[in-house]
Amino acid sequence: MAGSSVVIQSDNRSAVAYLRNEEGMKSQPLTNLNHRILRIFDDQQIHFKIHHTPGLFNPQADSLTRLHRLPELHLMPNCTKIVFMKMGTPVIDLFASKTARVIENYATLDLKDHEAMCDTL
Repeated sequence: MAGSSVVIQSDNRSAVAYLRNEEGMKSQPLTNLNHRILRIFDDQQIHFKIHHTPGLFNPQADSLTRLHRLPELHLMPNCTKIVFMKMGTPVIDLFASKTARVIENYATLDLKDHEAMCDTL
């Protein structure tokens, strides 16, 4: 990455402010960390810009910082109905979960989900 330009986007306003202002932090450990980051960028001749991106526009990052799980992908009921009409209703919903299953029997790799038919491999 030496000699490159980097755009940093964060949903954390404090982190953005710290990296923009370089100083003015109340926390000495954060000040030290900020100086280390900036020193690395300077030593490696990395030019950076930092932007605040609200979590609303970056759900993956927002879920990580808040330790929330992202919603699971699944077919809407009207799509499921069409597929089942054309191909038949499956006996088991593979790669599902308790919240994303479309039929009663489902399989998951989550060994903590005792309602599922777990894969023990």
